[in-house]
Amino acid sequence: MPSEQAPRLIRETWNSGLQVSYWIVPLETLCEEAYQAGFVIERLWEPRPAASTAPLSPRHYQKLTREPTGFLALRLRPAGAALA
Repeated sequence: MPSEQAPRLIRETWNSGLQVSYWIVPLETLCEEAYQAGFVIERLWEPRPAASTAPLSPRHYQKLTREPTGFLALRLRPAGAALA
């Protein structure tokens, strides 16, 4: 049963001036919507920062490497499709 919490669109300007937009959606809602659209989750992962970014902020790099936050990546496939 999907959560009653509505997805929220977030727009931010990061320190470098980069403008970023992303959605905050309960994981349960994200999974249910993929399922209702006829997909299954083939892979789920939490991206970590690239090693090349460590010199920019060693403290943040170490923290995000240990405790990734804010991003979730999914690889979906149509339900019933052969595994890759």
